[in-house]
Amino acid sequence: MTIKILPPQLANQIAAGEVVERPASVVKELVENALDAGANQIEIEIEKGGHKRILIRDNGKGVDKAQLTLALSRHATSKISDIDDLEAIASLGFRGEALASISSVARLTMTSKPAEQNEAWSAIAEGLDMDVKVMPAAHPNGTSVEVLDLFFNTPARRKFLRAEKTEFSHIETLIKRIALSRPDVGFSLKHNGKTVKRFRAQKSDVKPLEQKSNRIADVINKGFIEHASVVSCVYDDIEISVWAKAPSLCVSVNPAQYSFVNGRMMRDKLIQHAIRQSYGQQLHKEQLPEYVIFIDLPATDVDVNVHPAKHEVRFHHARLLHDLLVKTIQDALHEFEKSQQSLSYSEQTEQSQTFNTQEPAISTGSAAPNNVSSGERNQSKPEWLVLSGEHSNKTALHPKATEDYKHALKPNTQETRQFAGITSKKYNQSDIAFRPAERIIDHEKLSNAINSIEANSPGGAPEQSASSSAQLLFLKAPNFVYFQFQDEIWLIDANHLFAKAFRQDKLNHGFSLTQDQQFAMTPLLVPVRLKLTSQEKEWCAKHGELLRENGFDTKVHQQFLIIKQVPNVLRNSDSGTRIPVVFNKLMLQPLDKQSLIDIILNVPESGYNKQDIQVKLTELAKQPEFEQLLEKHARKLNAQQLLEQ
Repeated sequence: MTIKILPPQLANQIAAGEVVERPASVVKELVENALDAGANQIEIEIEKGGHKRILIRDNGKGVDKAQLTLALSRHATSKISDIDDLEAIASLGFRGEALASISSVARLTMTSKPAEQNEAWSAIAEGLDMDVKVMPAAHPNGTSVEVLDLFFNTPARRKFLRAEKTEFSHIETLIKRIALSRPDVGFSLKHNGKTVKRFRAQKSDVKPLEQKSNRIADVINKGFIEHASVVSCVYDDIEISVWAKAPSLCVSVNPAQYSFVNGRMMRDKLIQHAIRQSYGQQLHKEQLPEYVIFIDLPATDVDVNVHPAKHEVRFHHARLLHDLLVKTIQDALHEFEKSQQSLSYSEQTEQSQTFNTQEPAISTGSAAPNNVSSGERNQSKPEWLVLSGEHSNKTALHPKATEDYKHALKPNTQETRQFAGITSKKYNQSDIAFRPAERIIDHEKLSNAINSIEANSPGGAPEQSASSSAQLLFLKAPNFVYFQFQDEIWLIDANHLFAKAFRQDKLNHGFSLTQDQQFAMTPLLVPVRLKLTSQEKEWCAKHGELLRENGFDTKVHQQFLIIKQVPNVLRNSDSGTRIPVVFNKLMLQPLDKQSLIDIILNVPESGYNKQDIQVKLTELAKQPEFEQLLEKHARKLNAQQLLEQ
């Protein structure tokens, strides 16, 4: 058999097999052309499910008369001009095949008028006839493309078209997806002369994220917005916005599942894997995740020229994007849980503060709240945008995180790294934990305090006019604070001083979750690396299985412990601060399941130090409720009791 070049007509029909699968494929190509032309209003008219007629009308830039014929030629496009342009494709279309392929299997009329042209012109092409007729027409600024009798000249293809209702449902689904990707554009969809869908363009003075939220409510429904939370994060030039529905509310039939990369509809395997990993085991077998995801990144970081229909892409930094996406989705899910449970949890923790007049017996694994005060924590927290539940319409929306947050998210080359932009103080080991059985005593202060007590209390009772300031005397392991207040000596567990801040710390780190959720594995964006001694390496080998059962994925490599995944309850922690503290405390003692859980649930990001306690005492002593705190949780000591400590 002789090898020969195929005639253009046949080549176009073969190409049409890839581009034009059904009426929805025609609509997709033509609407994307309209968007690339800068249209902000697009009308779609369909007759008989697209079998008989498809009309796309836009108010874009238009095509001038001299280029109408060329526009219907194969491999003719205005969107790229050289091979370098393929490395940074910003438009939805770029191959220059759509119009030629459609015109080879249908009767196509393209009418256009650029704003600078005085009159409109139409180009008409029909089936295998490659001749294009151009004639004057009446048309406003913009372009209309009419496609009649799809597959009229290929009966084999036409008989595979589905029923009118089915084909139109594919078109309707497509328009919903495109409308979600471009909230700044208005869309109108008609079928057999009746308006089926109409999405108004969002106002330009509305912030981009709010535009998307409004469009999601229009396209899916308001219930989705009310039962989903949104988190938007920025990492260098990558911006990810996620609306994720709570697992308990996800459905099993027709779930809302939409993902976009640079405004392009996407069903990419990497994105799907990240979604499955984020939801993990939180869904029942019959449930499916529901989400809307927008990923925006530089055009040079993604290759869209790898799939005929452009549904899949290749990312140049696939692993980084995957981990960022997992982190963002998980935070969206976590924010929803927090918004639903934080109030009830706060009430429970208030009730759980028990009366204790004895010196508290705190195990070695207990620790103290964060040195960073509540105010400091709020200031240093990254600007993840959070909307959830009924508050979604009341919360101020921001399209991007602040520059400080972008800077905080940049990779750090230190051995332990900042995680997800959460900034906090770094401490020396001496600041993080008390040294066992050691008293840190200021003898001068102690002596002065005893003299003051004896001078002011001849009958054993202090005078009411005594000083209202609180002065730290000394600390005693594990968390006992001795201080002077109103000329008396008091003993209190440091946990009670920081109780309010500690409760907030717990809420911030996932304590609103059930225990199963708390100890589910979640990957770290950047693995934590800890240097080990030989004894610590033996400890890791001995307890590796126990760690894995409770949410840690660890690996010993040479003299380092690599921590890749941590329990869900630790996921919002600064991986460079809190996780090393947890492991330092774990390695101090023989380990079993209960002690491991206790340490994880009770170790905040750092321990106490003298300076923080003095600041907290001074702050609390000025508040009227401080005496109530002492009544409930502190113990008054006389001079003899103090000397016996």
